[in-house]
Amino acid sequence: MAPAMFMSEKSIEEYIEKMRNRYARMTGRRGRRGKRGAPKPYDTDTRDALKTCWLSMNQPCGKRITDMLPLWSRPLDCSLETRGQLDHIIAASIDRMLKLWSLWRNLFCVTMKQSRKRREVRRKIRIHQKQSHTPASLRLP
Repeated sequence: MAPAMFMSEKSIEEYIEKMRNRYARMTGRRGRRGKRGAPKPYDTDTRDALKTCWLSMNQPCGKRITDMLPLWSRPLDCSLETRGQLDHIIAASIDRMLKLWSLWRNLFCVTMKQSRKRREVRRKIRIHQKQSHTPASLRLP
Protein backbone atom coordinates (compact mmCIF):
# COMPACT_ATOMS: atom_id res chain seq x y z
CA MET A 1 0.00 0.00 0.00
CA ALA A 2 1.56 3.26 -1.10
CA PRO A 3 1.36 6.36 1.06
CA ALA A 4 -1.56 8.54 0.09
CA MET A 5 -1.39 12.27 -0.51
CA PHE A 6 -3.57 12.98 2.52
CA MET A 7 -1.04 11.50 5.01
CA SER A 8 0.91 13.86 7.22
CA GLU A 9 4.71 14.18 6.90
CA LYS A 10 5.23 12.34 10.16
CA SER A 11 3.14 9.36 9.09
CA ILE A 12 4.90 9.28 5.69
CA GLU A 13 8.30 9.18 7.45
CA GLU A 14 7.03 6.40 9.74
CA TYR A 15 5.77 4.44 6.72
CA ILE A 16 9.12 4.84 4.89
CA GLU A 17 11.02 3.74 8.02
CA LYS A 18 8.72 0.73 8.34
CA MET A 19 9.37 -0.25 4.70
CA ARG A 20 13.15 0.18 5.16
CA ASN A 21 13.09 -2.08 8.20
CA ARG A 22 11.02 -4.69 6.36
CA TYR A 23 13.45 -4.59 3.41
CA ALA A 24 16.39 -4.94 5.79
CA ARG A 25 14.79 -7.95 7.49
CA MET A 26 13.99 -9.64 4.18
CA THR A 27 17.37 -9.11 2.54
CA GLY A 28 19.51 -9.44 5.64
CA ARG A 29 20.88 -5.94 5.16
CA ARG A 30 20.88 -3.87 8.29
CA GLY A 31 21.98 -0.29 8.72
CA ARG A 32 25.62 0.70 8.91
CA ARG A 33 27.14 -0.43 12.16
CA GLY A 34 30.74 0.63 11.67
CA LYS A 35 33.72 -1.66 12.17
CA ARG A 36 33.05 -4.93 13.90
CA GLY A 37 35.31 -6.90 16.18
CA ALA A 38 37.74 -5.94 18.86
CA PRO A 39 40.06 -2.96 18.37
CA LYS A 40 43.56 -3.77 17.18
CA PRO A 41 45.89 -3.96 20.20
CA TYR A 42 49.13 -3.36 18.27
CA ASP A 43 49.95 -0.20 16.36
CA THR A 44 51.90 0.23 13.14
CA ASP A 45 55.22 0.77 14.90
CA THR A 46 54.89 -2.58 16.66
CA ARG A 47 54.05 -4.33 13.38
CA ASP A 48 57.01 -2.73 11.61
CA ALA A 49 59.38 -3.67 14.45
CA LEU A 50 58.02 -7.22 14.46
CA LYS A 51 58.48 -7.47 10.69
CA THR A 52 62.07 -6.23 10.97
CA CYS A 53 62.86 -8.77 13.70
CA TRP A 54 61.13 -11.55 11.77
CA LEU A 55 63.14 -10.83 8.63
CA SER A 56 66.36 -10.59 10.66
CA MET A 57 65.65 -13.98 12.28
CA ASN A 58 65.24 -15.61 8.84
CA GLN A 59 61.44 -15.83 9.11
CA PRO A 60 60.72 -18.39 11.86
CA CYS A 61 57.22 -19.34 13.04
CA GLY A 62 55.37 -17.48 15.80
CA LYS A 63 56.20 -20.02 18.53
CA ARG A 64 59.92 -19.59 17.99
CA ILE A 65 59.73 -15.82 17.64
CA THR A 66 58.10 -15.38 21.08
CA ASP A 67 61.16 -16.79 22.83
CA MET A 68 63.63 -14.77 20.74
CA LEU A 69 61.81 -11.40 20.61
CA PRO A 70 62.99 -10.00 23.98
CA LEU A 71 66.60 -10.50 22.83
CA TRP A 72 66.10 -9.21 19.27
CA SER A 73 63.96 -6.19 20.18
CA ARG A 74 66.66 -4.53 22.33
CA PRO A 75 68.88 -3.19 19.50
CA LEU A 76 65.91 -1.87 17.50
CA ASP A 77 65.36 1.89 17.30
CA CYS A 78 61.86 1.93 18.76
CA SER A 79 60.04 3.31 21.80
CA LEU A 80 59.86 1.57 25.17
CA GLU A 81 56.13 1.02 24.66
CA THR A 82 56.76 -0.81 21.37
CA ARG A 83 59.51 -2.87 22.99
CA GLY A 84 57.16 -3.77 25.86
CA GLN A 85 54.47 -4.86 23.42
CA LEU A 86 56.98 -7.01 21.54
CA ASP A 87 58.10 -8.68 24.78
CA HIS A 88 54.55 -9.69 25.73
CA ILE A 89 53.07 -10.60 22.33
CA ILE A 90 51.79 -14.17 21.92
CA ALA A 91 52.50 -16.59 19.09
CA ALA A 92 48.98 -16.50 17.62
CA SER A 93 49.09 -12.70 17.33
CA ILE A 94 52.49 -12.87 15.68
CA ASP A 95 51.26 -15.39 13.11
CA ARG A 96 48.16 -13.27 12.46
CA MET A 97 50.18 -10.08 11.95
CA LEU A 98 52.73 -11.72 9.68
CA LYS A 99 50.24 -13.85 7.73
CA LEU A 100 50.28 -11.74 4.57
CA TRP A 101 54.04 -11.39 4.62
CA SER A 102 54.60 -15.10 5.15
CA LEU A 103 52.15 -16.02 2.36
CA TRP A 104 53.48 -13.52 -0.16
CA ARG A 105 57.12 -13.14 0.92
CA ASN A 106 58.36 -14.65 -2.33
CA LEU A 107 56.51 -12.03 -4.37
CA PHE A 108 57.85 -9.05 -2.40
CA CYS A 109 61.34 -7.91 -3.12
CA VAL A 110 63.35 -6.77 -0.13
CA THR A 111 64.39 -3.16 -0.49
CA MET A 112 67.88 -1.95 0.31
CA LYS A 113 66.61 -0.11 3.38
CA GLN A 114 65.09 -3.28 4.85
CA SER A 115 68.19 -5.36 4.13
CA ARG A 116 70.34 -2.68 5.79
CA LYS A 117 68.12 -2.80 8.86
CA ARG A 118 68.47 -6.58 9.03
CA ARG A 119 72.26 -6.36 8.80
CA GLU A 120 72.39 -3.77 11.57
CA VAL A 121 70.26 -5.87 13.88
CA ARG A 122 72.29 -9.01 13.20
CA ARG A 123 75.56 -7.19 13.92
CA LYS A 124 74.31 -6.00 17.30
CA ILE A 125 73.25 -9.47 18.48
CA ARG A 126 75.77 -12.14 19.27
CA ILE A 127 74.60 -15.59 18.33
CA HIS A 128 76.52 -18.41 19.99
CA GLN A 129 76.68 -21.53 17.90
CA LYS A 130 76.96 -24.93 19.50
CA GLN A 131 80.29 -26.63 19.33
CA SER A 132 79.90 -29.87 17.47
CA HIS A 133 81.34 -32.97 19.06
CA THR A 134 81.91 -34.79 15.80
CA PRO A 135 85.47 -35.35 14.64
CA ALA A 136 86.76 -32.98 11.96
CA SER A 137 87.08 -35.83 9.45
CA LEU A 138 83.32 -36.57 9.62
CA ARG A 139 82.08 -32.97 9.31
CA LEU A 140 80.47 -31.85 6.10
CA PRO A 141 82.08 -28.90 4.31
